[in-house]
Amino acid sequence: MEWFNGETRQQELIDQITEQQQWGEAASIISAAQAGELEPHSDFTGANDIAFSGNDGAVDPVLATRKLLQASKAMGAELIYPSELIDTSHGGTRLITAQTTTERIQTDKIVLATGAAIKIVKKIAKIDIPQRSAPGAIVITAPLPPILHRVIVAPGVHIHQRLDGRIVLGEQTGPPKNDAHNERLTTRANQFPSKEISDQHGQRILDIAIKYLPALRNAEIEHVHIGWRPLPLDGHPVLGYSQSRDGVYLAIMHSGVTLAPIVGRLVAQEIISKKLFKQLKNYRLYRAFHYVKHY
Repeated sequence: MEWFNGETRQQELIDQITEQQQWGEAASIISAAQAGELEPHSDFTGANDIAFSGNDGAVDPVLATRKLLQASKAMGAELIYPSELIDTSHGGTRLITAQTTTERIQTDKIVLATGAAIKIVKKIAKIDIPQRSAPGAIVITAPLPPILHRVIVAPGVHIHQRLDGRIVLGEQTGPPKNDAHNERLTTRANQFPSKEISDQHGQRILDIAIKYLPALRNAEIEHVHIGWRPLPLDGHPVLGYSQSRDGVYLAIMHSGVTLAPIVGRLVAQEIISKKLFKQLKNYRLYRAFHYVKHY
């Protein structure tokens, strides 16, 4: 469920729902009263036209990753963790090994699913992908009884409840625009510089969420961290081989968790079959990247 305060942005959302309906997606615009029937613990006061997509949801990335790793091990895969990619070595133009913090691995193919980590892409793939990776504060509460069954994207915050009862809150507006924050974020930190600052940001975001989900008034904050979103300029995934480094394949996108199931399958098929799918032609590395404000 999603809505905005601004008239222009709200109209864009309505237009997007109309477009999805034309694609055959079961999305619609509902009233605040209808939304309240679906989520009785939520407060939709002030919301008029709310975008509702029953097919959309949230994925717990940690739980999903664990299940994928368990399935991989069951099929005979070797898992090496923690292990960070440092560099690659080549014989002529051919990829030979990947050097990690734990060992050197022989390979003729490597996939960089690096998210917002730009430096490693430049170093390994020898290409600079135009993106404006942005930070966002994420708040995790202690487990609560079931109070929310869907994702709410309200002005200033998005909210969903995990299967373990924890509420996940994410800010919509981004960090304050000032020199202090800009300097602090140049290192792409995932944690705040102190617990005091972390608590301040966590409470700030929780206070916004309480307006839409009053049951959060007694919520206890367990953790606050900074998540970095990989944002290619045009909003589309970046998929394909580097033309500067043989055997190096890139898979960068927002949202990676949402798109991972189909992208993982397509990338694996391209690599194994050695055939490039025409369905992915619009997402190659060397396209013209045009800035898109909202996506």
